[in-house]
Amino acid sequence: MKISSMLLGIKGLDQPVDKASEKKDEARNSKSGEVKDKVSLSEQGKLLQQSKKLASESPDVRQEKIETFRAQIANGTYTPDSNKIAQKILEQDLNLLI
Repeated sequence: MKISSMLLGIKGLDQPVDKASEKKDEARNSKSGEVKDKVSLSEQGKLLQQSKKLASESPDVRQEKIETFRAQIANGTYTPDSNKIAQKILEQDLNLLI
């Protein structure tokens, strides 16, 4: 199957390659021995990267808290605060509107 006709619509792939300029770039990089490319992250990017790392390392659930609730439910001593639940529901709904 020929894909050359499919690639013609992609910007830059329908233009001929300048071999002379590629060779100049290769020669320039090999003579100096330096790497020209450099990547730097913004402070926000660094913070995001750290946050992702911490999130992946932390457990998904707090097992000790789950066990406490399970025991309370099994014993019949679990009494959720309905006012607190209603308040949190309203807060979340209001946050969606803002």
